[in-house]
Amino acid sequence: MIMRKLFMAQPVLDNKTIKQNGYITLMTILVVGAIASSIALTLLLSGTNLTRSSFSSVQAAQAKSVADACAEAALERIDDNGSYSGTTNLTVAGADCSYTVTAGSGSERTITTRGTVGQITREVNIVADRGTGNGVIIVSWE
Repeated sequence: MIMRKLFMAQPVLDNKTIKQNGYITLMTILVVGAIASSIALTLLLSGTNLTRSSFSSVQAAQAKSVADACAEAALERIDDNGSYSGTTNLTVAGADCSYTVTAGSGSERTITTRGTVGQITREVNIVADRGTGNGVIIVSWE
């Protein structure tokens, strides 16, 4: 009986059944490929945005440092000349900055500095007092 089953005629698949199986396989491959491509594209774009965001953060920190350095230069200028008022443009570490010193009440001076790196600009506002002694007293630094 076992021998008989081995030698029995097997059912034959017709061309219609084979074509349907081929179409199902092809559609499955296309759908899986589209999903994989979507995932890859999403990962690529999110990585690009992260890099761009990180670069902007670095430039913002550099612009703040440039504005602080410019503020130091303004304070030095006030220390050298207690009656100084005006605007000065500088280049600090390859970046542009400017400071404006305006006279306040008595010996008080208001300093506004701007540091720019790339497209990012940061501003620092300082109120300083020259006082009667030597040196400059910083009242506020924002």
